[in-house]
Amino acid sequence: HVGGGFLDRIGSTLDNIGRAGKAQFDVMSDKFLSGMGITKSRYKNNISDEASIYARLNQDAYLKGGKGGARGSIAKSDGYEYLSDHSTDARAVYRKDGKLRVIFRGTRAGDAAAFKNNDLFKDASIAFGDTSEMMNIDDERTKVNQLFDEYGDGNVEFGAYSLGGGTALELMADDSIYKRLGEHNHMLAPGITALNPNLKKVSKLHKAFFTYHHNDAVANSLMAHSNDHHNVLTDQDDPLKAHLFLDRLAGANKSQDPEPK
Repeated sequence: HVGGGFLDRIGSTLDNIGRAGKAQFDVMSDKFLSGMGITKSRYKNNISDEASIYARLNQDAYLKGGKGGARGSIAKSDGYEYLSDHSTDARAVYRKDGKLRVIFRGTRAGDAAAFKNNDLFKDASIAFGDTSEMMNIDDERTKVNQLFDEYGDGNVEFGAYSLGGGTALELMADDSIYKRLGEHNHMLAPGITALNPNLKKVSKLHKAFFTYHHNDAVANSLMAHSNDHHNVLTDQDDPLKAHLFLDRLAGANKSQDPEPK
């Protein structure tokens, strides 16, 4: 750690990589031993009702927005109202029972929109651990604080998938925002790497709940500091399918929004 901030960050990154590697080894050992019938697997691959609902809200956020647009059609089945006036292409806001869920959309890939919205550049920024420049964080911080002021502290929660998770976690690393958030914020395979200086902090936030696969390179650095708020899935060996699991999550539990436990 001699040399100050730069070497501190290198040390932290190496520590994150080492811890994530150990966690990955533990998962693979568990899969091998349980597959051989020697031990019982420690990983249940269960999906909570809340994670399933957040997955459907994330699906809805991918739909085209704007007044009269398709957004809101999926969310409606769970009793949520889409608030177009508070939303953008990258952010979808939903209301239910006087509370808001702010969903930060994942990468819109496969068409010109990924270039138009700088999604691919934002992905590259996340990969190198620098989310602040590309994520329009100042704009999102301003908007979120406006929602807190309008709906009250504790009545706004975040949900995000992939690229959107990079935005949400960057905001949650801000203590002034975090203290005003509600208690159940769900990150589904969020975009964050071992290079991110906030990895340890956000991995352990008690208001954050994570669902991701052990072999998902977009999110599995979180395993370096995982706890009981991390639902690490082990049932998919294909890394690409491990990340593109939103449809599976959304269809897992189609019950109405449960009361937090």
